[in-house]
Formats: sequence, C-alpha cells, structure tokens
Amino acid sequence: VVDYKTGPAPNDGLADVSDAEVRQLMLYVHLAQENGIRIARGVIARANGVRSHIPISGEDAAREARRARNVLTDYNGRVGEAFDVAAQPSPEACRLCPCIPFCEAFWRSATPEWADACGVHLEGIICDIETASIQGVALTTAHVDITRGTVAAGDAYIEQMPDIWIQADGAEALRAGETVRVVYGRLAGETPSRVFRVDRIATSIWTAASDSTSA
Repeated sequence: VVDYKTGPAPNDGLADVSDAEVRQLMLYVHLAQENGIRIARGVIARANGVRSHIPISGEDAAREARRARNVLTDYNGRVGEAFDVAAQPSPEACRLCPCIPFCEAFWRSATPEWADACGVHLEGIICDIETASIQGVALTTAHVDITRGTVAAGDAYIEQMPDIWIQADGAEALRAGETVRVVYGRLAGETPSRVFRVDRIATSIWTAASDSTSA
C-alpha cells in the first residue's frame, strides 16, 4: 500500500517516517486484510520523489487496529463532556487543530517545546500599539508581554498586522491592556526583542476576554 504525502519528511530526514505515518499504514494494511487482500509492505511517497518502505506484518496491523478501536471507544465515551474537559492537549494531538484559538486546555498546557510540532502560537498582554501605512495598507504593530503559548514568556513585538484582518466582521482595533492571541505566527528575529510576523494564509489574530475565553 502506498500513501502519498505532500509535506516534507519529519525531523528534516528525507527518508524518515513518523510514528503517525507508520500507524496509518498499519491501519490501511489491516483494512485490506479484512477484505481479503494480503499486504506485507507500506510505502510513504514524498512529493520530492523520496520513498520509504516499511515491512508490516499481519500481527502488527491487527494490533494497531485494536489500539485504534480502543481510542475510538474512549473518545465515544467522552461524548457530552464540556469541550475544555474533553480536550487532551499534546504536541501530536494539537498539530493542525483548528480549535487552538479558543481552546483553554491548549493554552494552559502548551510549552515552547511544542513549537516544532504545533507551530508558533502566543498569548500576551498588549503594552502599546503603533500604527503605520504601507502602500495604502493600514498596519498595526503591538508591543506585547507574552504570557503563554508555544514560545517563551517575555517581551516581544508582533509586527505589521493588517488592520483589515484585526477588524474583520466588525471587530474593534487592538488596544493597550487587551490580551491578544496570535495563532500560526512566525518568528522573524530575536534582537534586541523578539519579533513575530503574521502570514496571510495561516495566521489568525484573536483577542481574549478577561475571563480568558476567546472573543
């Protein structure tokens, strides 16, 4: 069975395969076996042409299927729990999760060690605001005191945030004293203070109310 991946190999290793990818291949093999198709090898094919071959026994595939069913049973058993109670944050579980902006469990649990797996997410209190205009586009730079997220706490600047993003859907401009969350930002520099930038595709900008629920 061949699984085609558009993204890069994990850990910057061209031939590496992540644990999650191996588990995925094992489930494919198990599903094939359940339908009478015998498969003994999985392949991860990268967009750069590199292929990684993994031998997979029927026993390994069946064991992974049992594990997956146990996870599903546990998940179904938590139906009806409050979101904040049911959430089980981890670097692997939170990777690419769309709930990060408003998931209090994530913000309580995240550490800088999560950044490689999850990306750059920060929450901080705005100290002051600077505004500018470049080619007719209004931009805001916020000086913030980072309090938590996947980056270390402390002084930082979030540069050149387009006002049209911040004030989408009628939201107000950022103000000093507010708590801001930047999800999927980018570290642009570290001297003399850390500087973070936003990405027009991935980044979202949120403010958090005083009770720490996202608004």
